Amino acid sequence: MENAKMNSLIAQYPLVKDLVALKETTWFNPGTTHWLKVYLMLA
Repeated sequence: MENAKMNSLIAQYPLVKDLVALKETTWFNPGTTHWLKVYLMLA
């Protein structure tokens, strides 16, 4: 992928930076899971 395209993706979606750096990342889709339910699962 071109550097300019990657920078554009990172600007739009900051999570991409962590994914590219291979950092352990957790994300829950707010469209399918309510934040409170996720919080209770992790608490």
